[in-house]
Amino acid sequence: MTGTHTALIEKINRIQPLNPIMMELLAAIQNQDSQATDLEHIIRSDANTSATILKIANSPFYGMSGRIKNVRDACVLLGFDQLRNIIYATALEHASNGGPHKIWCQKLRRHTLATAIIASELSLHMTVRIEKGQAYSLGLLHELGKQILVSELPDLFHEYMNTQGQPEQESIVGTLIEAGTIIAQKWRLPEVFQTCIRFALVPSDPPEAFQNEVILIRCAHQLAQELGFDSPGDQYTPSEPGALLHYYPTLPADVITETIQDCINSCPDLDRSTEEAQS
Repeated sequence: MTGTHTALIEKINRIQPLNPIMMELLAAIQNQDSQATDLEHIIRSDANTSATILKIANSPFYGMSGRIKNVRDACVLLGFDQLRNIIYATALEHASNGGPHKIWCQKLRRHTLATAIIASELSLHMTVRIEKGQAYSLGLLHELGKQILVSELPDLFHEYMNTQGQPEQESIVGTLIEAGTIIAQKWRLPEVFQTCIRFALVPSDPPEAFQNEVILIRCAHQLAQELGFDSPGDQYTPSEPGALLHYYPTLPADVITETIQDCINSCPDLDRSTEEAQS
């Protein structure tokens, strides 16, 4: 498998999923000196990127439907944290909007969105100690390898799905995780993102500096699946006492679960009737 793995990694290294404008935007949001006006200037320089950001900003999830008329409105009304998350969502839209596996791609988008919402809600509790906007972003991108390769290397993703539950799938899982870290580096994502992508879905101990973030994403990922938002190819079997009590035993699980369920129910992009219609 080593030769095959090496060939796949070489293919992944050759993937250029983002245009220069998106790369410039991603770099700008990591720069602590950047202002909303800096992002506005970059966004307005490319019509396609502007259109995608305006589409996402006006989606029902952000509560601004019809209010975001232009890039300046997006920068002023949304605030830096939400704008940052919209840029991440736009990067995913640019990079994963293709390939033959439409249903799997849609399920994966729903899973990562549910994970992002759950992570951001959990972050409100002092035990978690992670800023809400970052928690959302980490959840949105925690399966970056899958999110890109479902479109860029559809044959590999097909093999991944066909070996579900079999020993052969393990090596592909490793390749997907490695792909995610490679792409995160290409996107110049901060180290905390790269760490969550590498460690959140495997039992290995993460670096101590980012343990809180990895634990949060592990919990949110599993809780999303417990709530019916499966990650394609991931055979997750809920166990007692459940993800929330396992990772955060001191939190009021019933109250938090109810709040999370309300947030998910109020998100039109996670409407189950929409998923059934698309299937």
